[in-house]
Amino acid sequence: MRLFFVLGLFLFQPLSAWAAVTPEALREMAYAGDIDGAEAAFAQAHAESLEGTISYNDLRELVTILIASHPDVIDFVDAWMAEYPDSPYAQTAYAFQMRATAWRLRGESYAGRTPPEAMQAFRDLQNQGMTIALEAYARVPDYVPASDAVILHQLTTKRLDWDAFEIIVADVMAITPNRGSLWRASLLTLPQWGGVGHRGVQGLCEHYADQIPDVEDGYTVDVCIVDLIHTTSSGEAAQAFANRRLGTLTHPNVLLARLRQARDRGNPEDDALILSYLADVGLNDRFNATNLAWQLRITDEAEAQLRAMDARWQAEAEAGIIHDPYSKDYIDVLLGRYNLPIALGRHFDAAKRAQRDLLEQRLAASAIFDAGAWADVGLAKRGSARSSADMLLADPYYINAMHYGNYAQEYTTGLLAVKSDLFAVHQMLIESGQPTELTNTQIEHDVLCPLARVDRLFVEKCETNPDPHHPCSSFEEVYPSYRVAMDYIVAEGMCEAERNAPIEDLLYEPVRPAFDELHLGIANR
Repeated sequence: MRLFFVLGLFLFQPLSAWAAVTPEALREMAYAGDIDGAEAAFAQAHAESLEGTISYNDLRELVTILIASHPDVIDFVDAWMAEYPDSPYAQTAYAFQMRATAWRLRGESYAGRTPPEAMQAFRDLQNQGMTIALEAYARVPDYVPASDAVILHQLTTKRLDWDAFEIIVADVMAITPNRGSLWRASLLTLPQWGGVGHRGVQGLCEHYADQIPDVEDGYTVDVCIVDLIHTTSSGEAAQAFANRRLGTLTHPNVLLARLRQARDRGNPEDDALILSYLADVGLNDRFNATNLAWQLRITDEAEAQLRAMDARWQAEAEAGIIHDPYSKDYIDVLLGRYNLPIALGRHFDAAKRAQRDLLEQRLAASAIFDAGAWADVGLAKRGSARSSADMLLADPYYINAMHYGNYAQEYTTGLLAVKSDLFAVHQMLIESGQPTELTNTQIEHDVLCPLARVDRLFVEKCETNPDPHHPCSSFEEVYPSYRVAMDYIVAEGMCEAERNAPIEDLLYEPVRPAFDELHLGIANR
């Protein structure tokens, strides 16, 4: 009933009273908890997209605002879904929120290196999201974000057989033809998602290229093939197939293919094309931009432009992180986790170090199954420690890294190094006659026995599943204090339980550290 009330308000208001909602205005509605306003705004935007007043990409931007990781926005979408359970607009936003959460929990590792808990949570959320997306699409098949949600969830759930999926694509292209929908459908052709490869892209383009209205004239089958292959994560074989079609094409949608062609040629005269692209590229194309940047000859002009690009990215991330505080893209940029072919000379003062620690904790908090994120926080805690007691604060992070990383050597050695260092410092203080920072009891229970326990897990993994990239022998060479500490444990007859218990009894349960002030500096607080 309430849905009809809101729609009635929309339909009977004079048009002058309903200016097109902007993404920023919609965000403010979410912060204010204005559910009725959001429902009406999406009904209006949906109608305007069909009239051509706004583009389908404009409509997508409104939904994207609500896929942020801001806790208030997440709560808003939940409340909207609860108040309007049959609203296709609420359903679509909710489905996309579930999809974003699923990917944050899963992380980016290969499935074989992802903890079972993460994969199960990922599958559950994706399947729930697909169910809701299908309901929204059934209600409003001409609402492009709803069909987007179905297509993108199909990637991971494979809920629909291929014939049923092709029918949906055909219907979308008949009712709301647009490049964005075609591009999303092309993702299903990627071999890594179980697709047939570039021949599938060819089929899509042959069917639909001439139906796409939101591209410049001349969007031929060849342009379509080059466009879709180069703007997805297609492999070398697919790109070679597209490049044979490229020829002398100059359509705007083949720019990325042209840039890659210039990169591969490596001619000085091609630098101008690459620099023109880098002049205003944003974070949404950071991967391609950094890849292309490494092919430049570093002249004064190129260095100045790369520094400007880096400053632009940093500013974009600083502005975005307050509204999307757990965004991995923004956090990676602010932590400097990308390389450009110039010395950036980043300086981390006290404020920057505090921000770095906060961002690393956010990564671990949001991607709870990501072993690497936990290990990064452990390393940060270790690096900022000013005392032995501070070093012990890294334990929960390293424990979670081991648990979620299946006790791979790269994670067990992190805690082995911390404990070995602590014991070495303790012995040095004793030998120099200085006061120790930890008592003998603390050394036994908080340093040496955890060391013995992790050593058992480390050796077990080394013997049963050695990692060629992290050979066990190299750790002892780098950390001679590790062997000194282990010899001391044996000589003193310490830590009998850790040294002799069945290996399964030594496995750790994950720990949830007390994260303080994770929401420091975010919007609406």
